[in-house]
Amino acid sequence: MNHDVTLSIVIPTYRSEEHIQPLLDRVLPILGEIKMRAEVIFVDDGSEPGSVERLRRRLAPDRLLYALPTEPPLLRAVLLARNAGQQQATLCGICHAHGELVVTMDDDLQHRPEDIPRLLAELRAADLVYGVPAASVVGPLRRLGSRGRDLIFRLAFGRRAAGIRPTSFRAFRRELIEGLCRDHRGFLYLSAEFFRAGARIAQLPVQYDRPPQHPARYPLWKLLKVFAGLALYIPVFPPFLRLLFGGAKWEVADLVNFPEGAEGAGR
Repeated sequence: MNHDVTLSIVIPTYRSEEHIQPLLDRVLPILGEIKMRAEVIFVDDGSEPGSVERLRRRLAPDRLLYALPTEPPLLRAVLLARNAGQQQATLCGICHAHGELVVTMDDDLQHRPEDIPRLLAELRAADLVYGVPAASVVGPLRRLGSRGRDLIFRLAFGRRAAGIRPTSFRAFRRELIEGLCRDHRGFLYLSAEFFRAGARIAQLPVQYDRPPQHPARYPLWKLLKVFAGLALYIPVFPPFLRLLFGGAKWEVADLVNFPEGAEGAGR
C-alpha cells in the first residue's frame, strides 16, 4: 500500500477501453499541476471477455510517458469478476483508493478533467462537491429521470436536498462513506449515502462535453429499477428493505498496477 497518496481519481468503466487513452491524455497533465501525490483507478465492471487484455494494452507504460512537473500519478485497475453496475463499481474503486480525497468521474469524456482543480478548491469548505452541468447535454429520458431522482431525494432527505443536483462527477472526503467498504450489501445509491452521512454539500457549475455514442448503459428497465431502490431511502420504508431489494455486489477478480508488479497494489 502506498501511504503517500492524497488524491484518488476513481473511474468506473464498462466496454469503453477506447476512451481510456484520450481520457488519460487530459487527466495526467492536470494531476501533474496539482501539488498532491495522486493515483488513477480504473474499475472494469465485468466487461466482456478480452476487455481486460485491451485495458492492459491501453495502460501500457510505453503509451503513458509524460513530462510532468511532479512525480507521475500511480495507475491502477480493479477488475471485477462480473458486472455489478456503476454504483457498486464506483464504491469498489473508492474502497481500494489510498487517498483521503477522492474524485469520481465517468469514462466517456463528458466530465472535463480540467475542472478537477476547481472541485478540489471548493472542497476546502465542504465534505462533498458536485460538478453540476451548466447546460444539459443529455436526452429527454435522462432529464426526466434526473427530475424523478431529485423528487425522491426531497422526500427522503427534506430541505437538505433542496436545490442539490447529484452527479457522478464529484470530489469528497473518503471518510464520509468508509463504513460502506465494510458492508456493501443491498441496494446502493452513493449520493443517498452521502446525504445519510450528513455531508456538507456544495455544488459547482461546470461545462459537460457531449459524450460520444455508446451502447445504452441505462435502458428504461434499469432506470426503473434504480428508482424503485432509491425510493426505499424514503423514511416510511424500513432500512432492511434495501437489503431485500439487493442488487449485484462487487467481486474483485484481479488488481493490476501499471507498470504491472509495481508496489502499491490494493488494500
